[in-house]
Amino acid sequence: MRRLETIDFSILWEGFKPYPFALYTSTEVCLEDKVIPWDTRFMGCTAISYEGSYLAIWNVEMDGVEENVANRDQLVMGIVHEMFHAFQQENNEKRFPMDLVGLNYPDDERNYGLKYVENQILARACREESKQVKQELFSQFYSIRKERERILGDIITYEYRLETVEGIAEYVGLLALKQLDKDQYEERLEDYCKKLETYNALQQDIRRISYFCGPVILTIAKACDLSFWHVLKDEGRPVFQIIGDKVQSEESVSVGYDEMLIQEVVKENRLAKSYQIDAFFKEKAREAIEGRYAISGYDPMNMFKLGNQVYCKNFICVTPLGKEESMMLMGPIVLEMDQDEVKKIYK
Repeated sequence: MRRLETIDFSILWEGFKPYPFALYTSTEVCLEDKVIPWDTRFMGCTAISYEGSYLAIWNVEMDGVEENVANRDQLVMGIVHEMFHAFQQENNEKRFPMDLVGLNYPDDERNYGLKYVENQILARACREESKQVKQELFSQFYSIRKERERILGDIITYEYRLETVEGIAEYVGLLALKQLDKDQYEERLEDYCKKLETYNALQQDIRRISYFCGPVILTIAKACDLSFWHVLKDEGRPVFQIIGDKVQSEESVSVGYDEMLIQEVVKENRLAKSYQIDAFFKEKAREAIEGRYAISGYDPMNMFKLGNQVYCKNFICVTPLGKEESMMLMGPIVLEMDQDEVKKIYK
């Protein structure tokens, strides 16, 4: 891909380099030098270990990526994002998000309200031209973030890891897009800001919203001369902490938000999840597989937990406890959980 070859990877992230990549559909995989039939190694848009090295992969049929396929520069941005995941894996990145822990992220309305205020501040700071005002807004953001730490406790680490692993990859992809077309870069960044300041179900989808928070945080930090580059294999702190250690902020913060709006979206999200699970069981008689399994592979962007049930839209891999061989089940699938173990599989 010629557009990809024009990118200077050395200025995206020190030490980063291009990796092999593959575009694939549900029937075939296009590698650099050949086309092979699709197999279950190729799932989602990510980076995988392939024939002794790391390979960035992109599903051109996946929901939500059609625009990126039609627009070559946006497609290159996506591929660079996945190449950075290959770079992370090769450099023994330790901060990958704990997605199964993230399934238990609480519906705490105070936390959601503060996070929305936080996101609005990020959007303002990203657009702000004055460096001093950017710094003041970033300090406000940091104070609110520390308050949310007190509310959530350790599970906020799930967000921090998402902003680190996915946020840096998205930021690097944005910088690649900037080299190709500055106007598209600015449009994309503005789109992220609009997502952050618009309250809807996305605001409470912590995994998805982190894809936008992460690169916006890094963009602001860069403009404020807050260094965050680091050697991946040597760093255990999330990028928010790396940046936050350089930010002066207030010990406490008092902010207001529309509590009714937050409550309404929390209720709508719960009803939507409940409806999806009910529709799954009403569609047809479902076979129940009983046993004790560990979840060993999953699509984190297309699964959620409600009560003790986990809905998996696309696929799930489970491994019987005490065994090594896993089995892949194509979705939709509903898992009935007992703590962290699967006790029933409905398909």
